[in-house]
Amino acid sequence: EVGGYYPGYGVKGLPPEKIDLDTYDLIYHAFLRFDRDGKLQPDDGLEIARTVKAVHAKPGRKILISVGGGNYNIMPTVCETPEKADQAAAKIVEFALQNGYDGVDLDWEGDMNKVNAERFKTIADAIRKRLDDAGPGKLFTITVGAEWFVRHLDKEMLNRADRII
Repeated sequence: EVGGYYPGYGVKGLPPEKIDLDTYDLIYHAFLRFDRDGKLQPDDGLEIARTVKAVHAKPGRKILISVGGGNYNIMPTVCETPEKADQAAAKIVEFALQNGYDGVDLDWEGDMNKVNAERFKTIADAIRKRLDDAGPGKLFTITVGAEWFVRHLDKEMLNRADRII
C-alpha cells in the first residue's frame, strides 16, 4: 500500500478529483486539530465532503483524517488526564465517522518524553478502542516522526495500530 498526505491547502493546487488514486491506496487528510478551548477544528481549506467523495469514488481506496501535524504542540494539554484523553478520542472518532472517513491517523509531533509518552498511549488506546467499537474495517495509523520520538513509546501500543508511518 502507498499512502500520502493531502493537506487542506492542497485543494488550490491539486483538487481532490485529481489525486492520483492509481498510485495512492490511502490518503491522510491533513489536518484536524484541537484549539486552545479543546474544540476540534479542521485546517482551512480542508474540503471534507468533496475529498472523501473523490477518494471513495476509486474502489478500494481509503481516506483517514489526520489529527495533529507539525508545529502543533497542544496534544500534551489535550491529553493531560486519562479523562481528557478519552474525551479527545471520542471527539476525534465521532468526527471521523460523521464525515465518512475510514479511520484516524494520529500525527502527534512535538515534544516527546516519558510523561507525554503515557499521554500518547492513553489517547492512542482510546482511539483504537472507539474505532473497533464502531465496527470492522476502521483503520488506525500512527505517525511517529523519528527515533527520538519512538524511543519513548510503548511498543505494544504501537502494535495495535494498523500502520506506523
